[in-house]
Amino acid sequence: MGYIDNNLMKGEEVVYKASLHWAIYIPTALWLLLGILMVAISVGEEESSVMVIAIIFFVFAVFALIKAIIANVTSEFAVTNKRLILKEGLIARNTVELMLTKCEGVALDQGILGRILGYGTLITTTGGATNKFRKIKDPIIFRNYINSQVDEAQKSK
Repeated sequence: MGYIDNNLMKGEEVVYKASLHWAIYIPTALWLLLGILMVAISVGEEESSVMVIAIIFFVFAVFALIKAIIANVTSEFAVTNKRLILKEGLIARNTVELMLTKCEGVALDQGILGRILGYGTLITTTGGATNKFRKIKDPIIFRNYINSQVDEAQKSK
């Protein structure tokens, strides 16, 4: 049971849950590829300085993998019939719990790679606050659920 399930208000139901996209693992793959490239370059050389660089790249890949796994496991995004709830982080936690009746805007920032792979940045605004949540999987679907619930909340107001 996660943060969202533990913090639902009375009569509140989760309508849609989103997650991070697998693109968060791209830095890991890039560091790994650089390490493999360095190993390929160092084959047959007596000098092992290139191999040291390869090992450094592999270490960076491990740290990038750990960072991505932690981000994936500790991030929760949901729209309920009353609120938009967004939570990121393990030790340093960033949460946004936005009442749908107070939501002024939901924007989507999606670059070319995001459009091709199916991820984007969700931007929420209320009052003077702006919150950005990056690499959300299927952000258009999530935005549509938010907008439909905001519309329902405005009608029942």
